[in-house]
Amino acid sequence: MSIIYQEVITGIVSGVSGKLIHVEVEIRNGLPYFTMVGYLSKESMEAKERVASALRSIGHPLPSMKITVNLSPANIRKNGTAFDFPIAVAFLGCLNLIDASKLDDICIMGELGLNGKIRGVGNCLPIVLEARKQGIHKFFAASEDENSLRGIEDIEVVFMDSLQDVLDYFHGTYHQKSCRSATTYQKEESEEDFSDIIGQQHLKRAMEIAVTGRHHLLIIGSPGSGKTMAARRIPTILPQLSKEEKMEVQAIYDATGIPRYLEDDTRPFRQPHPMIPKAAFLGGGKTPTAGEITLAHHGILFLDEFMEFKTECIEALRQPLEDGTIDITRNGIYHKFPADFQLIATMNPCPQLG
Repeated sequence: MSIIYQEVITGIVSGVSGKLIHVEVEIRNGLPYFTMVGYLSKESMEAKERVASALRSIGHPLPSMKITVNLSPANIRKNGTAFDFPIAVAFLGCLNLIDASKLDDICIMGELGLNGKIRGVGNCLPIVLEARKQGIHKFFAASEDENSLRGIEDIEVVFMDSLQDVLDYFHGTYHQKSCRSATTYQKEESEEDFSDIIGQQHLKRAMEIAVTGRHHLLIIGSPGSGKTMAARRIPTILPQLSKEEKMEVQAIYDATGIPRYLEDDTRPFRQPHPMIPKAAFLGGGKTPTAGEITLAHHGILFLDEFMEFKTECIEALRQPLEDGTIDITRNGIYHKFPADFQLIATMNPCPQLG
């Protein structure tokens, strides 16, 4: 054996969208050495220890040879632990334990335990949607991630519990198990309802028109007149999310790490605190994440006490209100965050009455 090469496909979440990553594994003659390259974070670099132990646990230790793993493209920072599973599968292909020719069109995501158990990574949906755009329709994922991936059309997801399941799958002896971690979604009934508003006929008419045409709305009134109470009941008269809108919203929440079910067809309703910093409001940070305006995508952004928000936050609303997106550049990488929301704001007539 001189040189053995294997490549598999995985992905990362960049902002709120997925990017496909190619995992390349090379095994060659030489002094035993295991190195990983490709602009990796510390937790990603530690994958070599987890992969080596996981393979030993199923009776297939790594050979005593020179091993190189590259995550491409090398100019994108690789964060997280979702590379463990694809790296291990690539090794199984190199060792001729599975049919490597069938790995070309499979996207693989998951973290490995030292005992070979496959753990969920929690943000698979943005990667799955990006892979589907690029013509990939089969995926290997952890059973723990079933809640956020079940029910997606035009794809096949094989949920696995351990690395041994991969061998069983390619040998034709694997049977999909019912996932114990999957839970049945039950829609929560809101305690608030639009019918709770008594009187205020002009306000109710204005809110109904705003919801029907997705118009932005500013409610001005003296303290105690019911502005906040009425605005919080607007979600109960909103239309349900369409299938595509549910996918977009779920991908955003998966990327941000906020729990939400794919079956949930209620529109987001976000109410940030007036003292919220600009980065949390618009999105950003060292590793760009979605802000409140993106979390309100296809829903409502409710700004109570509008004039108490920082001026920089209010002025920054111009682009998302006009374009439905917010553009952020970090470390030379351009990110476009969706922000197609309906703005509902309340305020007092003047500061003296606050």
